[in-house]
Amino acid sequence: MLKGLNCLTSELLFTRSEVGAELRDKPLGFIDIGARGGVHPLVEPLAENVAVLAFELDEVECRRLETELQGKSPYAAIQVLPLALADREGLGTLYRFSAPVVDSLLPENSSIVQRYFLKNLERIGTMSIQTATLDRVLFGQKHLADNYGEFIKLDAQGLEWEILQGAERTLSERTVAILVEVEFVSIYAGQKLFSEIELFLRERGFSFYGFQGMHYRSCKSLNKMIEAGRERAFWADAVFFRDPISNDSNRKLISKRSNYVLFACALLNG
Repeated sequence: MLKGLNCLTSELLFTRSEVGAELRDKPLGFIDIGARGGVHPLVEPLAENVAVLAFELDEVECRRLETELQGKSPYAAIQVLPLALADREGLGTLYRFSAPVVDSLLPENSSIVQRYFLKNLERIGTMSIQTATLDRVLFGQKHLADNYGEFIKLDAQGLEWEILQGAERTLSERTVAILVEVEFVSIYAGQKLFSEIELFLRERGFSFYGFQGMHYRSCKSLNKMIEAGRERAFWADAVFFRDPISNDSNRKLISKRSNYVLFACALLNG
């Protein structure tokens, strides 16, 4: 995959292309859901031609990100919203764990936590939190640009399927590429696994293209320098693209703009 800040926007072959010209005129609308620690580096090669809308449910972390990016953001535009996205609006319960990065709107699956010694998922408390849907945020706030959601990165600690449920209009009208964290084991109680997310997106015209960063886990303490053995697949990032060549006569062809964005996202994803 491409690496390096603005390495793609500094490549003449790209900048002189129709795709480069389109994204200079109107930046790619990238949504980063679960932005703790910063905007996902996947879009850094195209940073000056990317408008970022980031969501992070931890208000303290949002303020830290805003302070860090104030006046020195490499992106064409950036906005950080302290919102917890879900499949409905209302009041939810946030489960707090020993490692804040794994806080979730779903409780832990205690049997898996114990079986695989997942110490980060030791619950330390709960709190009430307001939830919103992505569709309501994007289409209910007039000040937000109409290109946000062309490319979505989603890492929501087990709630990815629910967030996609609340983004039906966004997926239908805007999105051409998705990078979503998926699990193969129910780390959180009641969470949907990769197969269910893949089916949901496939039914909406997205094709699964592959995994990035497969992570494994074993309940045994193996010395991997001398032991050979395959561990259980736990989670990975899955890449989905809207197929521009569909055999389904009921699906509309994507626009020229969407094709350009799709091309750029394919480059970013390697």
